[in-house]
Amino acid sequence: MNKNRRNTLLANAILLVWFAFCLTGLRIGNIWLVERELSDSIFLVIALVAFVLYVVKEKIGKFVLAGWLFMWFVAQFFCHWFYTIFGVSEEKLRSYNACFKDTYHIIPASDTVLIPDLYHIVLHILILSAFLVTFRQIIAKKND
Repeated sequence: MNKNRRNTLLANAILLVWFAFCLTGLRIGNIWLVERELSDSIFLVIALVAFVLYVVKEKIGKFVLAGWLFMWFVAQFFCHWFYTIFGVSEEKLRSYNACFKDTYHIIPASDTVLIPDLYHIVLHILILSAFLVTFRQIIAKKND
């Protein structure tokens, strides 16, 4: 197994494990990193299908996986960071803060700025990392 494939497998496996916590919930002591959210099941199913396709059919699977990771990151950006960077309505902020009120925040939730919780910050870093590693494998294969 070459280094690029190993890195792609590892980055995506770590991402899938982390994301699976949203279906089970993850609590450390009295602190929730993420509460159980079954509505995210479809994202996990799509991510698993793309990952399995990559594992069994690497040649086409790497493109499917990279495409999915890109779309997933864009969706996460527009659900979280877009509002942090460009501002948020009072109604959206109230709703967002209520939804994530019991989860751990590195920076406390604000009444004026949307601040993602720790779980989502890590999730977004893992999605972006998995995408970059997968994309790097695509580029490396083209240059071989």
